[in-house]
Formats: sequence, structure tokens, C-alpha cells
Amino acid sequence: MISLSDLPEPLVRYVVGMWQRRWLIAALAWLVALAGWFFLLVAPDVYTSRAQVYLNTDTFLRSFIDKTATSADFEKRVRVMRLQLLSRENMEIVARTSGLAAEVTNETELSRVVQDLQDDISVVNEEGQYFYITYGNRDPVIAQRVVDQVVSLFIEQDIGAGIVQSRQAVGKVEQEIKNLEAQLAEKDEEISEFRRQHAAELAGDDRTLRQLDLLESELTRIDDARYRAIRNRDELRRLLASTPRTTSKGELDTLQIQLAQLESQYLDNHPDIIGLRAKIAELEAGDAGLPDNPEYLRLESTLRSVEGEVQELVQRKSRIEQDIERYTLLSGQVPAVQAQLQEMMRSYTQVENLYKELLGQQSSLAITANLSEGGGTIEYRIFEAPVVAAEPSSPPRGVLTFLILFAAAGVAGGIAFLITHFDTSYTMTSQMEEALGLPVLGAVSPVLTPRYRAVKLFERASLGLVCVALGALTIALFWYQIIYVPPEGGAADFAVETIDFVTRKGV
Repeated sequence: MISLSDLPEPLVRYVVGMWQRRWLIAALAWLVALAGWFFLLVAPDVYTSRAQVYLNTDTFLRSFIDKTATSADFEKRVRVMRLQLLSRENMEIVARTSGLAAEVTNETELSRVVQDLQDDISVVNEEGQYFYITYGNRDPVIAQRVVDQVVSLFIEQDIGAGIVQSRQAVGKVEQEIKNLEAQLAEKDEEISEFRRQHAAELAGDDRTLRQLDLLESELTRIDDARYRAIRNRDELRRLLASTPRTTSKGELDTLQIQLAQLESQYLDNHPDIIGLRAKIAELEAGDAGLPDNPEYLRLESTLRSVEGEVQELVQRKSRIEQDIERYTLLSGQVPAVQAQLQEMMRSYTQVENLYKELLGQQSSLAITANLSEGGGTIEYRIFEAPVVAAEPSSPPRGVLTFLILFAAAGVAGGIAFLITHFDTSYTMTSQMEEALGLPVLGAVSPVLTPRYRAVKLFERASLGLVCVALGALTIALFWYQIIYVPPEGGAADFAVETIDFVTRKGV
């Protein structure tokens, strides 16, 4: 069997010290427990009323609204709803309609009631579109009225805010459309006046551009014809040079053939070409009486005709180039007017596009406003309506009854532990030897006479009875507060009224 001498000295010291103060622990436990139970009994019951509201955004009109109208941001709308719901103005309405402000006589008391409502009303959005609105009060009827009024404000003000916002948006868009219509009319008149003032420049510019196109086309055609005529002229010259002038087949023909070959290879100032031309001239002068070659005469006539054609085409090209230069100079005199007109047209187009866009938004907002007045795209469902609570929600009297008992025991034991810690008396001989530095020969124990034994037994029985009584009283309080249902009227109602009176007096 384990004795105290087998245990560590500090543990023995505290155990013995607390055992010596066992009646102090019992008395303190009773005192703390009775005080705690008294405050628990006089604490007023709080009755909580709760409502559950579901905001259904998946309505039948939602798919149509997404395509044709404007839908609000749900999360942003919820944040605004919660802030607006607990405003002072709304809390004053709730206080007056629920009866909380029935006994209020001045603004200070009303402000205190409003502040209490703002602190005690809970609006929780834990599951997306589900809202839980709760409020607790000593009067269950008032608690139910407060929650019911808050739910009504929650729905009415949200619908009203949606209607007001939709109407404001429609009004702003309509005003902007009127402003754009005025701008379009002003710009249209400005463009018309500009066209009247610069009609000559704008019309002349169009004619100049068309004339330039015609001249450029004509110049291209003349260049093609000139190139063809030059090729024909060169070919005729080559044939004429190789054709004898007369019908003689002598030295003159031979020299003309050689001259044609040299001309095809060298320039006209080549010495051989010059010498051959001189000999040919002498022979032609000496053969003046020879008959002309008909082929030569035909080629010579054709060559003169082609050369005339080439000269005429060159002259026509020169005239057309002069005309093109003149019209190009004229067309450069009106670019500023044309650029200013284009800038005015671009500005008109931008305003017109914005006007058309706002017309489409006006239709969408009009549909949204009409739907908002009829409930909009959000459907409100009250899954749990506020009811008058039959039982209080706080304080949790059953749990607190036992917690007060345990707290009393802990406080009493803690106080005894502190007293033992600061106590300088000796509980073991080893402590005396260590403190005095002298050997302790022995310790004198009390004589266990029958009377002493009877006193100790009675004391321990009394201590056990005190502890049992404290536990029994705890169980009795738990039964009275949780299980027992008092009959209507009689002593139970009197006790409740007495406790409520004491509470209202501020005890």
C-alpha cells in the first residue's frame, strides 16, 4: 500500500495542506456556487425568433432578361441590401412597429434602442442565396414582431430600390438620347451649311478628278499608238534602205545594200557610211535618166506618212501632259475643304453610332424597369416565417448550472492551493530537518482513542454530506430550470415576476 512518505515532498505538502483546509474549500464552493446560481436565476430569459428568406434568381424570365434586358450584380445587390437594412431609419421603423419604442420618451432613449437593435439583429448569408434573420428579446412576441418587420423591410426596400434604380437609369438614358438628337440635328445643319458654302470647291474637285482620269487614260492610249508607229517607221526605214531607188542592177544597187548593212550596225557619222553615201550620190546624179523603182517609191511614201503620224502623236502627248499638270494643280487647291468635310462626317457618324447604341439600351432598361415593378428577376420565398418562441434560447441554464458548480469547486480549490503555497508550517519531518539543520528524532501523532475516532468519523461524514448536498442542490436546480413545468398561475408565476422585478431594478 502506498503511504504519504512514498510520494514526492511537494505533492505531499500540497495534499496535506489542502486536506487541512477542506472545510474552507467546502464553504467557498458553497458560497461561489450559491452566488452563481442566484445570478443565473435572476438572469432574464431571451427568446430568439428567426426567419429564413430565399432569393431565387433562377426565374422563368431570367433567360429572356439575359438576352434582352439588363440584370443586376447579385453580390453587389446583397451587400447594399444588408447595409441599408440595418440603417438608423429602418431601425426606428422596426422599433416603433414592434413595440420596443412604446415607452421611449426622448431621443436619447430612442437612440439606445436603435443601437441595441443594430447590435442584436443578425442578417447572415451563409449559403449563397439563403438569408437567416435572427433577433433575441426578453419578450418572445416582440422578438417575433422585430424579425417579421425586418423581413418585410428586407423585401420591400430591395424591390423599391430596384424600381428606383431602374427608373433613374431609364431617365438618364432618355435624357442622353435627347442630347444626342440635338447634337445630330446641329451637326446635320452644320454639314449642310458647309456644303452650301463650299459647293464650288467640292463640285470642281469632283470634275477635276474625273477629267484627270480621262486624260490619264488618253495618255496611255497615245503612248501605245506612238510606240507602234515608231516601230513601223524604223521597219520602213530599214526596208527603204535595202530597196534600190532605180531599176538598174549595177554598182548603185550594190552600194545601197552595203549602206543598209552598215546603217544597221553603226551610227550615221561612221566614216564608211559617209563615204558610201557620197559614192551613191555621185552614181544617182550620173544615173538620173534611169527609171525609178516602184517599190522604193511606195515605201518612201509610206515612210513619210508614218513619220507624220509619229510627229502628230508626240504633239498630242505633249498637250495631254500639259493638261494633266494643269488639272493636278487645280485639284491640289481644295484638299483642305475636302478634309474638313470628312472630319465633320466622321464626327457625325460617331454621334450617330452612340445614338443607336443608346436606343438599344433604352429598350433593355425599359423592359428591366417594367419587370422590376412586377417583381423583377428575383423571387422572394420565406422558407421559415418568424414565430413566437415557446422556450428561451438563452441563457443555457442547464449547462450553466453544472458549469457554476465546477467553477465553484475550482475557485475554492484554487484559493486553498494558494493559501497552502504561502503557508510556512511543516507537514513532514524532512522539511524540519532541512530548515533547522538538526536531526529530528521522531514525530508525535495524536492518540487514536475511540472518542477521537468518533469525532473524525463524524467530521468526515459531515463533509461528505455537505458535498452531497451541494451536488443534490445542483441537480435540483437543473431539474427546476430544465425539466420542471410550473402550472399556470400560483407560486411559479410569482417567482418569475419577482425575478423579473429584481432584474428591472438592476440587481
